[in-house]
Amino acid sequence: MTVVTMVVRLDVYSLLYGLFLGILLLLSRHRSAFVWPFYMVLLMVVLLVQYLFCLGLPHGICWGWFSCDT
Repeated sequence: MTVVTMVVRLDVYSLLYGLFLGILLLLSRHRSAFVWPFYMVLLMVVLLVQYLFCLGLPHGICWGWFSCDT
């Protein structure tokens, strides 16, 4: 999932994913097994936030100085 995300995105997030994956490769197997679930949760949250930003804000959240008419 990480490599596919890096290839599709090709931005700063993919660089961060690659660095994190490199760090995971340098850790011992025991430490990597401990860190891996946290990384997967981080990956799911970041992808969800990026998707929600692509959708845009709902019109009910928009205020006077912030226009959602675009």
